[in-house]
Amino acid sequence: MLGVSVLGQTFLGDLTPRDEAFTRWYPGLQFTLGFDSRRVLSPTLNFSLADFVAQDRTLGPVDGRQPNRLARTQYFSTDIRLAFRLLKNRRVQPYAAAGIGFLVFNVRDETGRALLNAASTRAQGESYSNVAAYLPLAVGVQWRISQVISTAFEVAWVQSFSDYLDNVNRLGNRSGPDALFQTRLALQFTLPAPMQRSRLN
Repeated sequence: MLGVSVLGQTFLGDLTPRDEAFTRWYPGLQFTLGFDSRRVLSPTLNFSLADFVAQDRTLGPVDGRQPNRLARTQYFSTDIRLAFRLLKNRRVQPYAAAGIGFLVFNVRDETGRALLNAASTRAQGESYSNVAAYLPLAVGVQWRISQVISTAFEVAWVQSFSDYLDNVNRLGNRSGPDALFQTRLALQFTLPAPMQRSRLN
């Protein structure tokens, strides 16, 4: 199965004021390679390109250091997920999926300055890597239009292991690593199995 998806996502981190959570949404693209989607358990490999903006203008200096109040983050991610299909071989297939992945991200401020090496925007001695692992948890529904074409709608919680997707950690107001909440609308193409192709020929 080959799929292309449009993502809608919101960021939850230190630059997300609590009263503005889930109010700012940003687009992205996801490409999916699936294996034997007719089985109850099936793996998928996903590649995503996306960005988001996070902002908290109330964030003030701490110990003489001013953290960035705005972050523009671009990232590329890849993950592998195992999908559990609740209704096997039905036209409408609810499913749940979980997996593990890695993302590479680049954070910039409102002037376009890259923040990875901008030590003055973080606490003394604070640094981080722009590669992070994450755990995606998703539920969705797939509609089979034909033997080849299907669509799907999915919601996912993407829990990262980094608290620096907005370049803010110790000087921020939230504890714990950053996360993304995503919605996904997909168009999928299922290639016939070898035996099915031979019968068609």
